[in-house]
Amino acid sequence: MRQPAESESAYFARLRLDQTVRIGKGTRAVIGNLVTIDHGEGEYSLSLHLKPGSVRVRAGDRVRSGQVIGRLGSSGNSTEPHLHFQVCDAPEPLACAGIPVSFSDVTLPLSDFPRPIQSGDVVIAR
Repeated sequence: MRQPAESESAYFARLRLDQTVRIGKGTRAVIGNLVTIDHGEGEYSLSLHLKPGSVRVRAGDRVRSGQVIGRLGSSGNSTEPHLHFQVCDAPEPLACAGIPVSFSDVTLPLSDFPRPIQSGDVVIAR
């Protein structure tokens, strides 16, 4: 987040330096707290940038639909709280191919018409 009285150029310079330091520390420093779920048959879902200390599952746990796995946060290479979610063909978030995702029982409250979820949408789970 931009600090009080920090100019925009100083803010972006600070972010670039922070990102450079994180990249130098390796993948984990970039992705932050994460949960990887193995769905079988080469399909993995990954939830990244979770709030530090909030992960509620451990390696080997079975998870079920609707279970809380962690809390939205701002860890790793993240400037504000958000969830980075992806489904891909390997458990490595920076070295996998994406797999298309579909969701059920969700509402897009800011959409003018029914449509698939798009990047940046506000989504409410029913």
